[in-house]
Amino acid sequence: MNKILPSILAVMLLFGCTTSQKLQKFSKNSLVFGSGGGITGATTEYILHYDGTVEKTNSLTKETSPVTKIAAKNSKTLFKEFLNDGLDTLKFSSPGNMSYFVGYKNDSVTQKILWGGDVAPPEKAKTFYDKLIQIINNL
Repeated sequence: MNKILPSILAVMLLFGCTTSQKLQKFSKNSLVFGSGGGITGATTEYILHYDGTVEKTNSLTKETSPVTKIAAKNSKTLFKEFLNDGLDTLKFSSPGNMSYFVGYKNDSVTQKILWGGDVAPPEKAKTFYDKLIQIINNL
């Protein structure tokens, strides 16, 4: 037992440092989420920046407007959850008439997990999307 405890602590420390380094690098990105499709094909995209500011973009008008700001601490927690759930590397695309997405973007890359068709989305992506929409609706 005495030999196992230091090993467990070392592994936990290693993973904690890896997440922190990844989060620091990832902080230059924005989380994106939203929905679109239907008759008009319009897409509404929310952009959550690392500092907690939230913007909304409408694909038809091409307008981006500020929506709200959440506490930076809460924003960082969401970014950390996104990474810990592996959503930054998850590949899934099954669009439907009405589609939903969650992902990230930076200056050169947009990565989205997209669903809406007959295939069920990955549970972690759907749960995270629901959490983000709930936060926006509550503000």
